[in-house]
This record gives sequence, C-alpha cells and structure tokens, in this order.
Amino acid sequence: MDEKAYTDIYNYQSSSTYPANASKNDKRALRQKVQPFTIINERLHHKGCKGKLQQVVKVAEVQDLLQQMYASVIGGMSLWAECHTPKDG
Repeated sequence: MDEKAYTDIYNYQSSSTYPANASKNDKRALRQKVQPFTIINERLHHKGCKGKLQQVVKVAEVQDLLQQMYASVIGGMSLWAECHTPKDG
C-alpha cells in the first residue's frame, strides 16, 4: 500500500482525523475505505473476505521484506544456493 493511503487510513482509524484539505466527498470515501481495517500493535491490518486479518505492508517496506525472506534459510534461496554452489576440490 502506498504511504499516503496507509497514513490516511491509519490516522483515521487511530484518531478519527481526516487528511488536510479533504473535501466532503473525500471524507465519505475514506470512512467507507477504512471499514475493513483495524490497528493491532500499532500496525494496520486488513480483514479479508473470509475474515482473516492480514498485516498491511507499505510499498517502502516491500523491498526490505523480500531481501529478508530471500536471505533466510526459511525463504529457501540460501538453502538453494548451498545445494547448487560448486564445492572446491
């Protein structure tokens, strides 16, 4: 989610504040948009159609999360690299 949308939703959910210069229509749209969102441990979560809560990730965080995932053995790339790297001797 882009930073502005995340900030707008988070601020409305946490303190019922609207973005500066929001029109009447913008405010109504935001109220509708925030309905499936909730804040847990100071992080924004989205409730999906089956009721499962998923943590919302900002666009700026995606690259870092992908690097962490691919760097970990759990992510698989480190394990794959170990198995497919030629051994000396």
